[in-house]
Amino acid sequence: MISASVRRLTVFKAVAETGKFSEAASALGIAQPSVSAHIKALERQAGQPLFVRSPGRAPRLTRAGEAVYGYALDVVRRSEETASQLGALGAERSVAVTVAAQRSLAHGALAERLASFVHAHPQAKLVTRSETGERVLALLNAQEVDLGVFLALGPMKGLSSEVIGSEGLCLVAAPSHPLAGRQSVSPVLLSEFGFVGGISASHFAQIIGVVMRRIGVRRHLVVSEAQDAETVKELARHGAGLAWCLTSTVAEDIRTGALKPIALTVAIPALEVRWAAPPGRPLSAHALAFVRHLKSKRAGKGR
Repeated sequence: MISASVRRLTVFKAVAETGKFSEAASALGIAQPSVSAHIKALERQAGQPLFVRSPGRAPRLTRAGEAVYGYALDVVRRSEETASQLGALGAERSVAVTVAAQRSLAHGALAERLASFVHAHPQAKLVTRSETGERVLALLNAQEVDLGVFLALGPMKGLSSEVIGSEGLCLVAAPSHPLAGRQSVSPVLLSEFGFVGGISASHFAQIIGVVMRRIGVRRHLVVSEAQDAETVKELARHGAGLAWCLTSTVAEDIRTGALKPIALTVAIPALEVRWAAPPGRPLSAHALAFVRHLKSKRAGKGR
């Protein structure tokens, strides 16, 4: 088939459908000589006339013109459909807000905040990525998300972040654990027992290391490591060792007696819930609306 631009085929289609060069020019918003030039160029490509031209009569399609008209209909239609699809994809990208949330924050009370944002902003598409803390930070630094929500004990190096809530920490153990029945436990005793914790290099494990040092425990024995908070909690419930968990994630287990809180003689530092945007990347209007929503609701709950 002849090789012709979509624009040239659009002009040809307009002439064929209106029956006049002048009306085609008016419909397309271009000058009549431009229409004539497009048709002449298309006829040169086809190697034969596409219209029968008679003085005082509207131009009529030749048999070759009818064949090109069918081709033009298909090409113009596909071009318009593709443009429409691309426009829709562009619009979707412009209104989508991609949030990387530390897993238990996403699974806990933050889920309520996410849902309420969706209800309040139906024009925005919210995409939530539930990740480990270190993965959230990596996605932010790689600029693969619009913003991240994570746990911390203070500002994060290399990220401009803001506190939007807090989470309590709780030390728990199985009911059969030697410390479970005590009314108060000195942090000094903790070094005598094994712990179940996150992977040693993980964001959460590093936070717990800081917490332990703040309450006076310089060294503690980790007998088992797990990547997710639910596995850590279950290992503790089955007697594998002591475990640090977010208070909100073990509240029901404590209520039912499946886990026992260890009452320490010192105050346990609360964790901050922070949000941050990728370094050097401005927030979209919808991402800013999401941040305002989080700040107004004081997001939190869950690791």
